[in-house]
Amino acid sequence: MQLRGQARATGWILPVICLVPLRGWAGSSHRARLAPEGIREGVRSDPGGPDHQQLGPLADWWQGLCYLWDQYLGEQLQGFSEQPGDDDLSWNPRCGHVPLRFCEWQLPHRQIQWRQLNLLAHTSQENALPGIPEGMRGRGLVTTVYSRRLPMVLANIARLRANGCKLPIQVWHDDELPVEECTTLGLWSVECRSLRNLLPRESMRGYQLSLPSIVFSEFEQILFFSSDVFFAGNICDMFDSPEFEEYGYVLWPELWESGMVELGSEEARYYADSTHPEHVFWDLFNVLHNSSNPQHRRATDTQLVLLDKRRHWDVLNLALLFCTDPPEKSRQFYFRGHSYGAMNAEKDSHKWALLALNRPFYLVERGGTVGSLEFVADLPHFSPCGLVIYGPPSYGGQLLAAAIGKEDGLYRGLACFDEARVALTYSAFGEHCVPRTVPHALNAADLDACASKAPAEVAPMVEDLEYLLYHAAESLGTRLSSVFKPRFECS
Repeated sequence: MQLRGQARATGWILPVICLVPLRGWAGSSHRARLAPEGIREGVRSDPGGPDHQQLGPLADWWQGLCYLWDQYLGEQLQGFSEQPGDDDLSWNPRCGHVPLRFCEWQLPHRQIQWRQLNLLAHTSQENALPGIPEGMRGRGLVTTVYSRRLPMVLANIARLRANGCKLPIQVWHDDELPVEECTTLGLWSVECRSLRNLLPRESMRGYQLSLPSIVFSEFEQILFFSSDVFFAGNICDMFDSPEFEEYGYVLWPELWESGMVELGSEEARYYADSTHPEHVFWDLFNVLHNSSNPQHRRATDTQLVLLDKRRHWDVLNLALLFCTDPPEKSRQFYFRGHSYGAMNAEKDSHKWALLALNRPFYLVERGGTVGSLEFVADLPHFSPCGLVIYGPPSYGGQLLAAAIGKEDGLYRGLACFDEARVALTYSAFGEHCVPRTVPHALNAADLDACASKAPAEVAPMVEDLEYLLYHAAESLGTRLSSVFKPRFECS
């Protein structure tokens, strides 16, 4: 890789401590006719922010930092004889998918790494972390996508515009979208932005791309959304919520928390491993685990993230650091590509950057799954079809979004786009409630305490999306079956 920032970086010292407009679509009977002119009306299609040249110094800085870190770690690795191979997929409660001895060996070096970044973020010396590039301003929505996910994004944008959100939207990719698809996005006043030449590493893929898209977007206040999330209403109102105004950082929970392991949840053991007090991150960032604090005991997700970059520039760049592991298994610590390491991909990146820097943030309290009741051998089971994502108290706790059809037969199944399949919700954090991503048995207590009628917004949302997804895929020249993949296939 040609390292543009290498020459300047050598002075550093590591301390040894859119869919084609759907003519005539009217959506559900209660929806107004959606016309392309109505969607584009009042939407700022060209925010006029910094271009790649203006972003260059920040990109150079990050590439230089990764280059120096590789040199430093490579020298240290010469004294460690038990480097893991690419076929080592072991898991342990201390370090997740990083082998225990290799993880413990890395601990002091990773402490040096993140503390060095924190130092460079709060100094005026020559090699300091560059500030927010000139031209960053305003509010906007950001997502990352590849071609197969594009119909989901475009269907979502159609509903978002119909619900009154006129903020600009950016779709970021690593040169994965052809010109024709970017042109289609432009028809809907959506910017198509490439991360090529901006990434700290050319090898960054998959889950490693969400943080760079946030860092390099010109928006000062950003709502990041995953490409498989569908908005129930005008989510742009969240920018004016008192929770965001007070903290400048709003996160949403994953389905699991540490206490669910004792209730028999293997998914909580696996996906919420960093919430357990024995996990390496508590030592790495010198944070004392407090089981009574929901921000400590609950895992977070990146289906939605709302943040103010100017208020939390240092936090955001520390979160980006967690996404910069090289592709080799022998150099992994946090995560790489679509593989987990000590961190469950980028889901925990924002939370741990905030905890490490002792920065207050707001964590939404509610979460859960949406699905239906079915009977297996005459016993009631809850069959999940997706996630439900709620707003904070100021939003009335109403549904903001849902990830429907996320796995074949569970989340990513087309059968989930049916009112009957999304009639109930299962609470993530009710007493004795243990959500799962597979059908699970319900006893009488579960039915009373955990299961309830789905919010009213769910049914019209899936009705609209079922139609929109088919036509979005058709307009892009693809089949919807290619969007919703067989179960267990990697994203």
